[in-house]
Amino acid sequence: MLGGPSGVLSQIDPATNTVVRKLRPPHPPGFGTYADGSLWIASFLEDAMMQLDADTGRVLRTIESSHGRPFSRPVGIAATGEDLWVLNHGDESVRASLTRLDARTGEVTGTTELPGHNAGGPFLVADQLWITLTMEGTVVRVDLRTGRVDGPPIVVDTGTCLATSVADGDLWYTGLDDGEGGSCRTVARRLDADSGELSPISYGPDKSLFNFASAGGSVWASDIGHTIYHVDVDSGALRPSLTLHGPNATNRLVTAFGSLWVLGGESGQLVRIDVS
Repeated sequence: MLGGPSGVLSQIDPATNTVVRKLRPPHPPGFGTYADGSLWIASFLEDAMMQLDADTGRVLRTIESSHGRPFSRPVGIAATGEDLWVLNHGDESVRASLTRLDARTGEVTGTTELPGHNAGGPFLVADQLWITLTMEGTVVRVDLRTGRVDGPPIVVDTGTCLATSVADGDLWYTGLDDGEGGSCRTVARRLDADSGELSPISYGPDKSLFNFASAGGSVWASDIGHTIYHVDVDSGALRPSLTLHGPNATNRLVTAFGSLWVLGGESGQLVRIDVS
């Protein structure tokens, strides 16, 4: 579990549901992935990448930035074979970019400039990397062979300003109306990764949905609050299935070890759910 601003990395034993180790790596851990026995962790706050031994948490390599290179506010990371793809968030004036690393050496092997700002992702679906450009409300695909953007940006008319997740092989986007007349709406949308088409169904309008995940043969959703929903993908119907305790939170969903896990960003709680 990545502790973000707290700077703490926690290892959890799923056999006992207990925290067995806490570490404080050289940079605050924001986003990460597993590749070939290592944890690769991006530090959004300090523009750095770290490689850690996945068993012991020992730091094997640290790659730091200078003047925004090679990383600038890294907001996500994905592993494909011997490549690591680090997504640089950008801001209102600096466009987002994608940095390609050799997972064996840590060397930069390519940089892709993206057609937008305030990026989110990347997500590996249908043999492509999918990246949201929040400021533009669009989604782009990157070809894994060339590292180039594949095709024109896909517009999500309700915005992509809250969160992106992958469930049942599709991509799900949530937004939140800020009340200032922006393009984002409080609704979730689904993008078919095979066809690249946006479903016309609006999921949970006005429910402040946050994250989606697949578990037990079903799709589940969380909200910015206390509720976990069972999702009927075809009709868009949502059935409240579980009420969480604690304060309202951006409840992130992850499927692992046969369970659905919920991490409350504000509550600091990790909840394990038996979806059956």
